[in-house]
Amino acid sequence: MPNITPRDKPAPPSRFNINRIEALLDKRQEEEQKPPPRKFAVNEPDKEPTISSAAQRLRLASLEQAIHTQISRCWSAPVGASYAETLIVEIKIQLARDGSLLRPPEILNQSRLQSDSFFRAAAEAARRAVQRCTPLDLPVADYDEWKDTKLNFDPSKM
Repeated sequence: MPNITPRDKPAPPSRFNINRIEALLDKRQEEEQKPPPRKFAVNEPDKEPTISSAAQRLRLASLEQAIHTQISRCWSAPVGASYAETLIVEIKIQLARDGSLLRPPEILNQSRLQSDSFFRAAAEAARRAVQRCTPLDLPVADYDEWKDTKLNFDPSKM
């Protein structure tokens, strides 16, 4: 029987193209020579430069998260309510620079307090949580952002 050996596969054609590499290098040199794009902010006279809206939103979201985290430790959502998803309590707080309350928390959606005992229990639990968890540990540099705050106590999210 004859000895048959398979032929080696031919090598694929080289994809190396010196012209393409030179074009990429030339393009890279052009980009390095370009000055970086300028950032513009619209400022009013005699005011500090403004922070970009994206950075502002991120900072505010971070503050909201810090407040939420600290207060949620002290809040127990009412147990046994048949429609807990509707027990969203909105509370307004005013804080001093040290994070303590300047005045008692104010329940903003007062209309349900008299007519709905489950809501009243949820509202009182939210008020107690705020009183128990203050003073809050928040950055004093951002005091103007958090001194007047509205909190939503939503059993489905806390």
